[in-house]
Amino acid sequence: MNHSSRMSVCTRPFELDWEAVRGFHGHLGPWLTFGMRAGLLGMERTGARRFFGVRVEVECPDRPPVSCLLDGLQLTTGATYGKRNLVAATSESVRVRVTNTETGDALDLRPRAGLAEEFRARMEAESDEPVSRWVWGLPAGELFVEESAR
Repeated sequence: MNHSSRMSVCTRPFELDWEAVRGFHGHLGPWLTFGMRAGLLGMERTGARRFFGVRVEVECPDRPPVSCLLDGLQLTTGATYGKRNLVAATSESVRVRVTNTETGDALDLRPRAGLAEEFRARMEAESDEPVSRWVWGLPAGELFVEESAR
């Protein structure tokens, strides 16, 4: 089984390797993959450079499983707590803002209505890897509500 696929993120590719993702986070899950997808979409829409040309601001519950999206964002954007370009605030709702620090272009992403409940139901019925692969393969419009945030 091929666990890798290549996605170009502003000329710096993100290499998807499910075992590496599991090794970084400890397990797979829908919120981790949601964060990965949000990071990739934000990078694409804003044209940000991975690692140093991006700022990621997140509002989410301060507890798993939803907070797992933070690790997904780190993986795909290269923004980290240590560099201080990944910041999180506690909130009961979820919002991810990806900002291109060179241009100021920004994108807000929120989960579409009912997504958290769908994640929960799928995790009760299936294991983490099939659910993560399902989230990875969904069209962006089935995951996110997008809003420009310049």
